[in-house]
Amino acid sequence: MTRHATAGAMGVSLAHQISQPLSNVAMYLHVGQQMLAARPMEPSRIADSLEKATGQLRRAKDILERLRDFVSRGTLRTTPTDLGALTRRVVALAEDDARAHGVSVRLDADPVPQVTVDALQLEQALINVIDNAIDAAAEAHRGPGRVAVRVASTENGVRIEIDDNGPGVSDTVAKHLFEPFMTTKQDGMGLGLALSRELVTAHGGAIDWQSLGPGEGTRFRIELPVTPENAHGA
Repeated sequence: MTRHATAGAMGVSLAHQISQPLSNVAMYLHVGQQMLAARPMEPSRIADSLEKATGQLRRAKDILERLRDFVSRGTLRTTPTDLGALTRRVVALAEDDARAHGVSVRLDADPVPQVTVDALQLEQALINVIDNAIDAAAEAHRGPGRVAVRVASTENGVRIEIDDNGPGVSDTVAKHLFEPFMTTKQDGMGLGLALSRELVTAHGGAIDWQSLGPGEGTRFRIELPVTPENAHGA
């Protein structure tokens, strides 16, 4: 029973992580079809959309393989990484979804030292947290939804903070926030934050959260050491 439960959780985790790039593939193909119908004499723009779709398929394949390695064997492939550049890339990926939800995303990234991490795995952890922040901000009661992402140095490493102005986390959910299958979303699987914690912890880092006040939103904080301290190794 334990083996079946573990295999099931792994399968759901992998499905959760590759859903975003596959959704992007569908979007880019749809855009390409629209341009082909409306502007068939502009092949360069159509080719650009198809190339983006191909890139997202490669990304889905990489995520699938790397998360499989991590979940089944705890494997990380670490390299010195510019965390500011990685965060900018994640924010850029999230902006279309944020706009569709009426949410603005702001990034403030100070120059920070490189950290030795598995960039793809850490990117997935950050995508999960930012996506959750966008979903929360879409339900903001006071003004339009806003998400603020900050990258800064700490005494021993680098910190990423993600603030949203959503309704906040209820006391009931707060007790189980990082537990697998804990979700308040109708179509959610409750694996994003649980997997993010596993990925961040594997890098010797920590993830926590705090309320910004009743109805004022939530702040998530990810801290990573500059010196490699990951428990699983490369």
